[in-house]
Amino acid sequence: MIRRLFVPSLAAILVVGIVAAMAPAETEARKRMVLGVSNDRNTKDIQVVKDFAKQTGDAIGSGPIKPRMWTIWSKWGDPATKSFPTVFADELRDYGVTPMIWWEPMRKRTKADGSFDCAYAKHRQIARGKYNWYIKKWARAAKRHGGKVILRFAQEINGSYFPWGIGNCGNTARAFKRAYRHVHHLVRNVIGAKNVLFVQTWTSKSCRGCNGYRATWVGDRHTEMVGFSVFNWGNHEGRSWRTMEQSIKKSMNWVSQLTRKPVLIVEVGTNHTGGPSSTSADKPEWIRTGYSRAYRTYPRIRGMSYLNIDLSRVGHPDWSLYTPKPQALQAYASIANQYRFKGKFR
Repeated sequence: MIRRLFVPSLAAILVVGIVAAMAPAETEARKRMVLGVSNDRNTKDIQVVKDFAKQTGDAIGSGPIKPRMWTIWSKWGDPATKSFPTVFADELRDYGVTPMIWWEPMRKRTKADGSFDCAYAKHRQIARGKYNWYIKKWARAAKRHGGKVILRFAQEINGSYFPWGIGNCGNTARAFKRAYRHVHHLVRNVIGAKNVLFVQTWTSKSCRGCNGYRATWVGDRHTEMVGFSVFNWGNHEGRSWRTMEQSIKKSMNWVSQLTRKPVLIVEVGTNHTGGPSSTSADKPEWIRTGYSRAYRTYPRIRGMSYLNIDLSRVGHPDWSLYTPKPQALQAYASIANQYRFKGKFR
C-alpha cells in the first residue's frame, strides 16, 4: 500500500513563518543583555533591591523593573564582608537577580600614613597558597548556594590605585597571572563551584596613567568573561564629554585582540554636567542612546552594570541615577523595560 505524503499548504507555511518571525529570537549572537546596578557598597538587604525595582518602574509608570545583577563588595581581610554572602545571595537568586561580587584581595586600601596596606594583596603569596584555606571555604559556600555568581577578582588590575595593582606591594604582571589562575583553579576545579563565573576586568583604556591590557591577560582557560569600566566624566577636572559608544570602542578594540570571550561592562556611569547641550537632558540622552547603540554595535556584550552611586565625596562626579531627578532614572527605566535588555544569567 502506498501511503500519501503530507505536503503542507502554502498558507500553512506562511503562518508558521510569520509566527516564527514574531517570536523574539534569542540567538547566540543576539542574546538579551543583562542589566545590573551597583548601589550602596554596604547594602545586603533584599528590600533595597526591591525598592530600586519599584522606583525604576514608577519612573515610567510601570510595575517593578528588576535589575538582573546586583553588586556586592567583599574584602578578603574584612571580617564583615570576607565570607560568601549566603543569605543575601540566596535572597537575590530567589528574586531573579544574580550577585556580582567584587572580591578584593586586601584588608583596606591604605594605612594611616597613606601607604598601601599590602595585607592579602601580594600576588606571589596568593599564588603560593597562603590563602588557600580561605579561598576554598568561600568556594564551598558559593557552591552550596547553587545559583550563578559573577566573581570580579582583583578588579582593574591595570590601574595603580589598589594595593594589588601592578607595581604596588611588590606585585608584577607575571605574579598576578599566576595568582588569578590559581584562584580560578581552586574555585572552579578543586572545589567544583562551576556556578561561579570569573570576569577578568580592567579599567577603561582611556584611563590616565593606567597600564595596558595584554601584560595582565590570564588567558581563555582561566576566566569565563572579560570586562572593563566605562565612565563619562563630562567636564570634571578638565575632561571632555564622551558618549558611551566612544568610551566603549577603545576598550572593546583592545579586548578583541586578546579573546572572543563574552564581555561584561562592570561599571557604567556618566556625569550630568559638561554635555553638548549643557542642560539636564544630556545625562538621560547619554543613557538612552548609549545602551541602545552598545546593543546594536557589540553583540559580545553580555551585560552592563550601572554605578548608581554619588561619588562626589571622593573626587568623582555624581554618577547616580538620581541626578538629574527624575530624568536620569526615567531614561534608565525606559531602557531596562525593553525586551532586549531583560537578559538573565542561566
